[in-house]
Amino acid sequence: MFLVDGELDAEILQGQMQPLGSCFERAGWGKDWALSVYADSKYAGYKDEAHIIAYHENDAWAKAYLMEYGNGTHSLTRMPALGGAPSQLSVK
Repeated sequence: MFLVDGELDAEILQGQMQPLGSCFERAGWGKDWALSVYADSKYAGYKDEAHIIAYHENDAWAKAYLMEYGNGTHSLTRMPALGGAPSQLSVK
């Protein structure tokens, strides 16, 4: 886990992805992983988990789900629960 105080940009994210990728490659699922970024740890979880359901009121969970990075596709999707479009992000 890492925390970012302020705006999260591609440079900060890329700096965090390299060490994570190196660690995850040793796992059985290798390069097939994703990272979800939330505004607050209380929102971290899948939309249908019991502790998350209360945050669906007023789209609080969707608004707090800031982005998702898919390592397999090297794509970064901002605001994925609100229909954000993916963009390419090269992490080398």
